[in-house]
Amino acid sequence: MRSGRTALAAALLGVALSGCAGSGTGPNGVDDPGPAQIADRWTSCAEAAPQAGTVLPAPPAPDGSASPAPEGLVSPTPTEPAVGRIDPAFTPVAAVLCGREFRPGPGGGQEQVATERRADEIASLVAALRLPDQRADRDVACTLDLLVPPWLALLDEQGRWLRPYLPMDSCRKPRAEVRAALDGLRLTTAALLGPI
Repeated sequence: MRSGRTALAAALLGVALSGCAGSGTGPNGVDDPGPAQIADRWTSCAEAAPQAGTVLPAPPAPDGSASPAPEGLVSPTPTEPAVGRIDPAFTPVAAVLCGREFRPGPGGGQEQVATERRADEIASLVAALRLPDQRADRDVACTLDLLVPPWLALLDEQGRWLRPYLPMDSCRKPRAEVRAALDGLRLTTAALLGPI
């Protein structure tokens, strides 16, 4: 199964928000995320990323109080490993994308199901993820379209995993090489996690 731009656009906003946090300024004058935290054992998207692809809760009110979310919309999340650069000692052998999609419902209409997809041929993706950020350029006209990258994990042969940082272009969006590598993954569905 080949992923398309639809899969990239319909995937998560969470990594877009969490992947932007930095720990220091890198050589290109942008925040450097530092190394990714490596988790011991991959289990599933249901456990590692239960909210992948869900609607995010509203931001806090101006007085700092939490905005109420519709019942059933937000569930507790596990502590995810910190997103960051791939450690040179970590050798990824597979990528897992967690998300959601709409499918025909049993009684008509559509239902939303959580998905777990896996790719084992990831050399071009890993090479793209190792690229540096491009320097922000005020002379470049940037578009206002929102690119929503997927919730992505890389696994090694021991089953350890990490959340890779997506290198940014001069407009602070994932680099074209990263987007092309994600679009080019040959994904297989590891699990459909049922209606949400």
